[in-house]
Amino acid sequence: MIILVSVDHYSNYFDVDFLNSQNTSAVLECSKRNFSRLGIPRQVITDSGKQFTSQKWQQFVKTYGIRHTTSAPYHHEANGKAESSIKIAKNVLKKALEDGKDIWLALLEWRNTPQADGYSPIQKLMGRSSRGLFPLTQKRLKLMPIDGNRVREEIELRKVKSKFYHDRRSQELPSLVRGQEVYVQLKPESSSEWTRGKVNGILSDRDYLIDVRGAEYRRNRRNIRDSYASLDSGTRENSSAFNDISSPGFEQDGFGRTKNHYEWPGNDTAVAKSETSTSNQPVYPEADKTNQLGETPRRPVRLTRRPLRFDDYVLEE
Repeated sequence: MIILVSVDHYSNYFDVDFLNSQNTSAVLECSKRNFSRLGIPRQVITDSGKQFTSQKWQQFVKTYGIRHTTSAPYHHEANGKAESSIKIAKNVLKKALEDGKDIWLALLEWRNTPQADGYSPIQKLMGRSSRGLFPLTQKRLKLMPIDGNRVREEIELRKVKSKFYHDRRSQELPSLVRGQEVYVQLKPESSSEWTRGKVNGILSDRDYLIDVRGAEYRRNRRNIRDSYASLDSGTRENSSAFNDISSPGFEQDGFGRTKNHYEWPGNDTAVAKSETSTSNQPVYPEADKTNQLGETPRRPVRLTRRPLRFDDYVLEE
């Protein structure tokens, strides 16, 4: 069973439709039914599934006069409104099924519940509340004026809050140019493999078309990394080779810079230089150094030091 969730950006009202198939014809018929009840939207934002990139869908939105926008594959955050509504719908359906309640009544009561702006989704969509099992006054069932400015202010406030919390854990990535050599994740949800490619087109400051061995892929900037000069002459194209480009004990950040993360036993010279150097450039440990066991370490080993508070004490091991 396939669930299709359609949400109105202004009112937060969403419809839940159960489909037997997720092919283009089934999605088209469902969308037409929803539009016949609620009206034709000016813009529709979807993911980049085959249903929404097919010729039938393109002809449909052209006939209905709809501006269609798609998000980059494997980047659900670009269509956050739909993803949020899917999560709400799943929670409502799950709780109703666990309690043995009618899922349609559960959805009806959620649509009648006032939100932060003081209006319920059904009020903002229809201008009045709809009758459910909970008792309502006749006044609530009549047409009531909606303060559009209040609703829009709440929408803008949600956007500001969302951007604030997003920016706290994110960083701005440099833009790419056409023809630039990059590494791209073709299937980021199931594999950490990075494949060499070339920027073939720029859709926006965050969406790019990447050419990989003659095939073109659309990816968000977060799934693309700059190529490194040390790999320009190589042929390594998988994740293990990509991770090996940094020296032992160092890791790469999203901009291709190297960060010193570890100190190596048996390499006191490198550690001393790292502590006393005033340059911002990282100090690389010598490759031929061995660890305390006389073996070349395959992975970084973090040194443990006695806390300063124990300097005045003699500790027995």
